[in-house]
Amino acid sequence: MLIDNDFILQFGLPISDEIATEKIERAIFTAENIIIKPRLGWRLYADITENPTQYETVLNGGLLLEGDKRIYVAGLKAAEAHLAFSVLLGDNVNSTAFGSVMKTDDYSTHAGEDRIRRVAMTHNEIGLEYLNEITEYYHIPNTDKHLPNVGEELI
Repeated sequence: MLIDNDFILQFGLPISDEIATEKIERAIFTAENIIIKPRLGWRLYADITENPTQYETVLNGGLLLEGDKRIYVAGLKAAEAHLAFSVLLGDNVNSTAFGSVMKTDDYSTHAGEDRIRRVAMTHNEIGLEYLNEITEYYHIPNTDKHLPNVGEELI
């Protein structure tokens, strides 16, 4: 996998330390195998995972050069983190030990399912946009029907 539990927790997404590791791993696995691999294609994905130093900017973000053109990308790891978080929320998994909550003051109130879905879709859109930066750089079309588009639910 491109990222692991530690990466997604350190990435700054609001996931409680008490969420089962298996749930986070399952979300990462889903994001990578259902969205990222199909969109990149197995050859490019294999090349990236087999040669991570050669693809450091693609993985971690930064400036890519294409002739005279400069393209900034957020990176595949950031894309996968947002997509995995979206899967985690969209799967109705609690993001804290006490359920999904909204902080309004010193106390918390439970977030409704519609609010959780909106947050999940926002992270889905962010992750897909980051992934689109990479596919555009490699001139990979993003229009295949079997691939989710920005705004579509992952699961």
